[in-house]
Amino acid sequence: MKIKSRKVAVIGVGNVGSHVAFSLVTRGITDELILIDIKEDKVKSEMLDLKDSLANLNSNVTIKIQNYSELKDAEIVVIAAGPLPRFEQTRLDTLDDGIKIIDDIMPKILESGFSGIFLVITNPCDVITHYVLEKSGFPKSRVIGTGTSLDSARFRRITGDILGIDPKSVSGYSLGEHGDSQMIPWSHIYVGGKPFKQYIESKEELKNTDLDKILKDTSYAGWEVLLGKGATCFGIGTAASALIKSIFNNEYSVHPVSVFLDGEYELKNVCLSVPVILGNKGAEEIIELKLTEEEQKQLNRSAEVIKTYIGKINKKII
Repeated sequence: MKIKSRKVAVIGVGNVGSHVAFSLVTRGITDELILIDIKEDKVKSEMLDLKDSLANLNSNVTIKIQNYSELKDAEIVVIAAGPLPRFEQTRLDTLDDGIKIIDDIMPKILESGFSGIFLVITNPCDVITHYVLEKSGFPKSRVIGTGTSLDSARFRRITGDILGIDPKSVSGYSLGEHGDSQMIPWSHIYVGGKPFKQYIESKEELKNTDLDKILKDTSYAGWEVLLGKGATCFGIGTAASALIKSIFNNEYSVHPVSVFLDGEYELKNVCLSVPVILGNKGAEEIIELKLTEEEQKQLNRSAEVIKTYIGKINKKII
């Protein structure tokens, strides 16, 4: 009897892709890892560095490089290739470079016979996720963007610091664009099961908590890391590996990820982050929260931002 191994390919092994790979290896989430990058020396060095870690880990991972044919039997392909936004740019400003990368790698992925699940990290994440869905022709359940999974972790960290509690005790997500137009549905944020607004109202020292500032700090958090160290690595590496673990283990756990909406949240023909149940088939179910009227307007505005850039791609193709 042949036991099927868990196999992941990471395309783009820069600061983000290499940390996704490292997290997968150290957490024992994958059995086989394929690394692909345009820089031959870089990807070889990353492979060797990862292999050097295995003697001190409780996992054993087979690592190969630069072979698209290996993707045929991979369960998940992570797309992490792309440039970082420069100072005073937004993630949306990197769209042209992101599209060129997808146009280059997608035919090679499809030619390999890959039929698994795409996990898209390349920015602008929501727009690129939509483009990968179109280019691949895959079912919408099998094309997922990391979206606000990282923003939500940042939100919980920021909120936990303000409240003086463990961020894991804050329940809730940032939704919409992985970018400046993201929103926080405060009516669905909880602290130990208690509605967030009730919690802060019950404590004198928290009554004047600035919710708009929390949202602003959440959306800016990536820049704070980028400007200080030149790249964001650990947060996205851990977030992506958590999503992959949920898929491999068929956990049916809920994560805020970018998926194609076809009527959910009163939105159509757009990829953005909402709570999604992840399992072996990818996006198993989209959970629709009952948003307040103002929250729905904020999510709609975020969707319109993303749609504007999807439209720019379509004009170029025409």
